[in-house]
Amino acid sequence: MPRHLLVLMPHTGECFSCAGVVAKHTGVGDRATLVSVCSGERHLGAAWAHHVACCHRAAAVLGATFEAMDFPSSGMAEVNWEGKVKVAELIRRHRPDTIITMPREHVYEQPHSDHETTHLLVWHGRDLASRPIDLPSGLPPHFVNDLYFLGNGDPGDVFVDVTGVQDQVRQACQELAYGELLEAGHGAQPEGVSVKRSVNYQQRVPPGVVVEAYRPCYFVEKTVGLLPE
Repeated sequence: MPRHLLVLMPHTGECFSCAGVVAKHTGVGDRATLVSVCSGERHLGAAWAHHVACCHRAAAVLGATFEAMDFPSSGMAEVNWEGKVKVAELIRRHRPDTIITMPREHVYEQPHSDHETTHLLVWHGRDLASRPIDLPSGLPPHFVNDLYFLGNGDPGDVFVDVTGVQDQVRQACQELAYGELLEAGHGAQPEGVSVKRSVNYQQRVPPGVVVEAYRPCYFVEKTVGLLPE
Protein backbone atom coordinates (compact mmCIF):
# COMPACT_ATOMS: atom_id res chain seq x y z
CA MET A 1 0.00 0.00 0.00
CA PRO A 2 1.40 3.45 -0.90
CA ARG A 3 2.70 5.47 2.02
CA HIS A 4 2.59 9.23 2.56
CA LEU A 5 5.88 10.82 3.62
CA LEU A 6 5.68 14.24 5.31
CA VAL A 7 8.97 16.15 5.46
CA LEU A 8 8.39 18.84 8.07
CA MET A 9 11.42 21.11 8.40
CA PRO A 10 12.20 24.63 9.67
CA HIS A 11 13.40 25.98 6.31
CA THR A 12 13.33 25.01 2.67
CA GLY A 13 17.01 24.04 2.72
CA GLU A 14 16.39 21.32 5.28
CA CYS A 15 13.34 20.14 3.31
CA PHE A 16 15.42 19.55 0.19
CA SER A 17 18.31 17.98 2.09
CA CYS A 18 15.90 15.00 2.13
CA ALA A 19 15.56 15.06 -1.67
CA GLY A 20 17.10 11.62 -2.12
CA VAL A 21 14.76 9.75 0.18
CA VAL A 22 11.78 11.68 -1.20
CA ALA A 23 12.67 10.68 -4.77
CA LYS A 24 13.20 7.05 -3.73
CA HIS A 25 9.76 6.86 -2.14
CA THR A 26 7.84 8.63 -4.89
CA GLY A 27 9.65 6.39 -7.36
CA VAL A 28 7.91 3.34 -5.91
CA GLY A 29 4.49 5.00 -5.82
CA ASP A 30 4.54 6.66 -2.40
CA ARG A 31 3.37 10.24 -1.86
CA ALA A 32 5.59 12.95 -0.39
CA THR A 33 4.86 16.43 0.91
CA LEU A 34 7.62 18.89 1.82
CA VAL A 35 6.66 21.59 4.32
CA SER A 36 8.75 24.55 5.43
CA VAL A 37 7.58 25.56 8.90
CA CYS A 38 9.12 29.03 8.55
CA SER A 39 8.20 31.70 6.03
CA GLY A 40 10.59 34.37 4.82
CA GLU A 41 7.82 36.61 3.50
CA ARG A 42 8.12 39.25 6.25
CA HIS A 43 11.73 40.14 5.56
CA LEU A 44 12.26 38.90 2.00
CA GLY A 45 9.05 40.02 0.31
CA ALA A 46 9.09 39.35 -3.44
CA ALA A 47 12.27 37.27 -3.14
CA TRP A 48 10.38 34.85 -0.89
CA ALA A 49 7.48 34.57 -3.34
CA HIS A 50 9.99 33.78 -6.10
CA HIS A 51 11.68 31.19 -3.88
CA VAL A 52 8.38 29.49 -3.07
CA ALA A 53 7.73 29.13 -6.80
CA CYS A 54 11.21 27.55 -7.13
CA CYS A 55 10.34 25.15 -4.29
CA HIS A 56 7.16 24.03 -6.07
CA ARG A 57 9.17 23.28 -9.22
CA ALA A 58 11.91 21.49 -7.28
CA ALA A 59 9.36 19.36 -5.41
CA ALA A 60 7.67 18.46 -8.70
CA VAL A 61 11.01 17.14 -9.99
CA LEU A 62 11.03 14.78 -7.01
CA GLY A 63 7.42 13.74 -7.60
CA ALA A 64 6.36 15.59 -4.44
CA THR A 65 4.44 18.70 -3.42
CA PHE A 66 5.57 21.69 -1.37
CA GLU A 67 3.94 24.16 0.99
CA ALA A 68 5.08 26.71 3.58
CA MET A 69 3.61 27.53 6.97
CA ASP A 70 3.70 31.05 8.42
CA PHE A 71 6.06 30.87 11.39
CA PRO A 72 8.60 33.73 11.13
CA SER A 73 12.03 32.66 9.94
CA SER A 74 14.96 33.37 12.27
CA GLY A 75 12.59 34.47 14.96
CA MET A 76 10.29 31.62 15.93
CA ALA A 77 8.61 32.17 19.28
CA GLU A 78 8.82 29.65 22.07
CA VAL A 79 6.66 26.59 21.60
CA ASN A 80 3.12 27.42 22.68
CA TRP A 81 -0.37 25.98 22.33
CA GLU A 82 -1.13 27.93 19.14
CA GLY A 83 1.99 26.56 17.44
CA LYS A 84 1.24 23.01 18.51
CA VAL A 85 -2.30 23.31 17.15
CA LYS A 86 -1.03 24.59 13.78
CA VAL A 87 1.25 21.59 13.38
CA ALA A 88 -1.40 19.17 14.66
CA GLU A 89 -3.89 20.55 12.14
CA LEU A 90 -1.32 20.14 9.36
CA ILE A 91 -0.76 16.51 10.34
CA ARG A 92 -4.49 15.82 10.53
CA ARG A 93 -4.97 17.39 7.09
CA HIS A 94 -2.19 15.43 5.37
CA ARG A 95 -2.61 12.21 7.42
CA PRO A 96 0.92 10.94 6.69
CA ASP A 97 2.30 7.51 7.50
CA THR A 98 5.82 8.83 8.14
CA ILE A 99 7.22 12.16 9.32
CA ILE A 100 10.81 13.37 8.94
CA THR A 101 11.86 16.41 10.96
CA MET A 102 14.77 17.98 12.85
CA PRO A 103 16.46 16.29 15.81
CA ARG A 104 16.51 18.03 19.17
CA GLU A 105 20.26 18.47 19.03
CA HIS A 106 21.90 20.44 16.24
CA VAL A 107 23.32 18.65 13.19
CA TYR A 108 24.91 21.79 11.80
CA GLU A 109 28.07 23.59 12.85
CA GLN A 110 26.12 26.71 13.80
CA PRO A 111 23.15 26.26 16.17
CA HIS A 112 19.86 27.77 15.01
CA SER A 113 16.89 28.29 17.32
CA ASP A 114 14.43 27.60 14.47
CA HIS A 115 15.76 24.03 14.28
CA GLU A 116 15.14 23.18 17.92
CA THR A 117 11.79 24.97 17.97
CA THR A 118 10.65 23.01 14.91
CA HIS A 119 11.67 19.76 16.57
CA LEU A 120 9.56 20.59 19.63
CA LEU A 121 6.60 21.80 17.57
CA VAL A 122 6.54 18.57 15.57
CA TRP A 123 7.11 16.41 18.65
CA HIS A 124 4.17 17.95 20.50
CA GLY A 125 2.04 18.57 17.40
CA ARG A 126 2.29 14.89 16.42
CA ASP A 127 1.05 13.90 19.86
CA LEU A 128 -1.75 16.46 19.81
CA ALA A 129 -2.88 15.34 16.35
CA SER A 130 -3.46 11.85 17.71
CA ARG A 131 -5.50 12.89 20.75
CA PRO A 132 -9.32 12.75 20.80
CA ILE A 133 -9.40 16.54 21.08
CA ASP A 134 -11.54 18.83 18.95
CA LEU A 135 -9.39 21.29 17.00
CA PRO A 136 -10.66 24.26 14.95
CA SER A 137 -10.63 22.36 11.63
CA GLY A 138 -12.88 19.62 12.95
CA LEU A 139 -10.63 17.00 11.32
CA PRO A 140 -10.46 13.61 13.06
CA PRO A 141 -7.39 12.56 15.04
CA HIS A 142 -4.47 10.95 13.22
CA PHE A 143 -1.53 9.09 14.75
CA VAL A 144 1.84 8.90 12.97
CA ASN A 145 3.81 5.92 14.22
CA ASP A 146 6.93 6.39 12.08
CA LEU A 147 8.88 9.47 13.15
CA TYR A 148 12.39 10.09 11.83
CA PHE A 149 14.92 12.84 12.40
CA LEU A 150 17.76 14.06 10.21
CA GLY A 151 20.70 11.84 11.05
CA ASN A 152 24.37 12.62 11.30
CA GLY A 153 25.74 9.12 10.94
CA ASP A 154 25.60 8.33 14.65
CA PRO A 155 25.05 4.75 15.88
CA GLY A 156 21.44 3.76 15.34
CA ASP A 157 20.93 5.84 12.19
CA VAL A 158 19.31 4.30 9.14
CA PHE A 159 21.28 4.92 5.93
CA VAL A 160 19.00 5.14 2.89
CA ASP A 161 20.76 4.31 -0.38
CA VAL A 162 19.92 7.20 -2.74
CA THR A 163 22.56 6.50 -5.38
CA GLY A 164 20.05 5.80 -8.14
CA VAL A 165 18.19 9.11 -7.81
CA GLN A 166 21.12 11.54 -7.84
CA ASP A 167 20.16 12.96 -11.24
CA GLN A 168 16.75 13.87 -9.82
CA VAL A 169 18.35 15.35 -6.71
CA ARG A 170 20.70 17.52 -8.77
CA GLN A 171 17.87 18.70 -11.02
CA ALA A 172 15.73 19.53 -7.99
CA CYS A 173 18.57 21.53 -6.43
CA GLN A 174 18.99 23.46 -9.67
CA GLU A 175 15.30 24.34 -9.69
CA LEU A 176 15.49 25.28 -6.01
CA ALA A 177 18.22 27.89 -6.65
CA TYR A 178 18.80 28.08 -2.91
CA GLY A 179 21.81 30.35 -3.34
CA GLU A 180 19.54 33.07 -4.71
CA LEU A 181 17.48 33.02 -1.50
CA LEU A 182 20.60 33.16 0.67
CA GLU A 183 21.91 36.08 -1.36
CA ALA A 184 18.62 37.95 -1.06
CA GLY A 185 18.61 37.53 2.71
CA HIS A 186 22.30 37.61 3.59
CA GLY A 187 24.20 39.11 0.66
CA ALA A 188 26.63 37.44 -1.74
CA GLN A 189 27.48 33.87 -0.77
CA PRO A 190 30.80 32.02 -1.25
CA GLU A 191 30.95 29.37 -3.92
CA GLY A 192 29.97 25.89 -2.83
CA VAL A 193 26.99 26.85 -0.65
CA SER A 194 24.92 23.70 -0.23
CA VAL A 195 21.51 22.81 1.16
CA LYS A 196 22.99 19.54 2.39
CA ARG A 197 23.64 18.76 6.01
CA SER A 198 26.97 17.28 7.08
CA VAL A 199 27.71 14.10 5.15
CA ASN A 200 30.77 12.89 7.03
CA TYR A 201 29.03 9.52 7.34
CA GLN A 202 29.38 9.15 3.56
CA GLN A 203 32.92 7.92 4.23
CA ARG A 204 31.51 4.83 5.92
CA VAL A 205 29.76 3.38 2.84
CA PRO A 206 31.31 1.74 -0.23
CA PRO A 207 32.74 3.98 -2.99
CA GLY A 208 30.12 5.04 -5.51
CA VAL A 209 27.25 4.67 -3.04
CA VAL A 210 25.38 7.80 -1.87
CA VAL A 211 23.30 7.63 1.30
CA GLU A 212 21.18 9.88 3.49
CA ALA A 213 21.08 9.26 7.24
CA TYR A 214 17.89 9.33 9.31
CA ARG A 215 17.53 8.66 13.00
CA PRO A 216 14.74 6.52 14.39
CA CYS A 217 14.82 5.22 17.93
CA TYR A 218 14.14 1.58 17.11
CA PHE A 219 16.50 0.44 14.35
CA VAL A 220 20.18 -0.45 14.41
CA GLU A 221 22.52 1.15 11.89
CA LYS A 222 22.13 -0.31 8.41
CA THR A 223 21.78 0.76 4.78
CA VAL A 224 18.34 0.29 3.26
CA GLY A 225 16.52 1.07 0.03
CA LEU A 226 13.55 2.87 1.60
CA LEU A 227 12.58 3.93 5.09
CA PRO A 228 11.39 0.75 6.85
CA GLU A 229 7.69 0.28 7.49
